[in-house]
Amino acid sequence: MLGKWVTFEGIGGCGKGTQVDLIYNWLYQRDIPVIKTLEPGGTNFGKEIRKLVKEPRAPKLNSFSELMLFQSDRHETVKQVVQPCIKKGMIVISDRGPFGTIAYQGFGRGVSLGLIETLTEEATEGSKPDFTFLIDIDPTVAQKRINLRNEEEQDQFDLEKIEFQQKVREGFLYAAEHNKSHKVFILNGEQPKDEIHKQIVNLFEKYII
Repeated sequence: MLGKWVTFEGIGGCGKGTQVDLIYNWLYQRDIPVIKTLEPGGTNFGKEIRKLVKEPRAPKLNSFSELMLFQSDRHETVKQVVQPCIKKGMIVISDRGPFGTIAYQGFGRGVSLGLIETLTEEATEGSKPDFTFLIDIDPTVAQKRINLRNEEEQDQFDLEKIEFQQKVREGFLYAAEHNKSHKVFILNGEQPKDEIHKQIVNLFEKYII
């Protein structure tokens, strides 16, 4: 079996993390070689990065600094997790990937998309996901879900205003539309989680395993 890199994307509150866990468990239970990772935080170094970029702080990090931290995390994850595991024939399931930088730092923070593209190419050494699942959802619905979380479960991106979340959603849809490197599946995140999981399993069976 050839190794594959599969990313899951979407705004906060879309249910992305739940779907990552569900498909990981589904693959693991069928003895399909699989590993789960995330951005940021896929390595020991990345866990430290995650604290820096996720925790609310005042003043906020400069947008360029935030971008560079995400790209540093991505480089370490690609070098330590993605590339080695793909060589072993494993499926790498990643909670977020390159689309997230376009959406959050590009559309959300206003950083140049050209700069993001250049840095992502360097950070990944040209490696690109084979498939991306974009869990799309109206930001107002996602915000209601986030508001139900405990305060310690909310990060600085969850606390941004709805206008920011709308820009980020636009960024994800832009990334999906303009992507030319791999297959992207857009799923309605307002469906019941079991229904979304069923659709993801069907797509895995048809295209990935």
